[in-house]
Amino acid sequence: MRGFGLAVTDVMDYAIGKTGAASLFRRSIADKAELVLGDIIDILRKRDANGVEPLLDEIFDHGPSLSWLVGEFFRSELLDHGIVGDRAKPQDMRHLTSEELTKYREVLKQRLTQAAEDQTLPAYPELSGILYGWKDLAGVEAPREWVQSFIADDDKFIELLLEMRGLAVSDKVYYPLRKSAVEYFLDWDAALVRLDALEDADPSPERSRRLAEIREAMRVDEDRF
Repeated sequence: MRGFGLAVTDVMDYAIGKTGAASLFRRSIADKAELVLGDIIDILRKRDANGVEPLLDEIFDHGPSLSWLVGEFFRSELLDHGIVGDRAKPQDMRHLTSEELTKYREVLKQRLTQAAEDQTLPAYPELSGILYGWKDLAGVEAPREWVQSFIADDDKFIELLLEMRGLAVSDKVYYPLRKSAVEYFLDWDAALVRLDALEDADPSPERSRRLAEIREAMRVDEDRF
């Protein structure tokens, strides 16, 4: 079971990078991996309780799939425990104990801080998922401070806004950029002013295309969602 758990979790960031974390109408590969790891933990806890901690230590201390751990699996556990949100589950439906949640929350905080300092955070897939997960497990100040540094570069500013688009569907698939989501990490009005300045600065065709995608995502949110 331990080997299977490590095999699943070790490849998740690679898989998300190829397929994306979100999916419409069906479970994404990130969702399926979350269910699989949860089942592995539950089964191992019944069959070999002493094997749970070494497995979790390896996954949380050294697992390469930091984006999936922070943005998917651990964020779901925070919700299930009622630490964030209002969907707390009964104890027997959670995969991590309260003690494990506290322990690995600190581990992930340290790993995120180190990745921010090393400037390796943007290399992980689904940066927006990491930011939301980081906010939930550590509070908004740390990711907000990192974002301010990251978007000092105009291309990174554009990249972040595109990354933070959501996924919605009505008559077709849309990618709205929601003010409520962005404002956790940067000032919305300041972002609009900066977009105006970038559009007025005779941007390259590629930058113009990316700026147009951002404006369209903003309009979609205002008009439809």
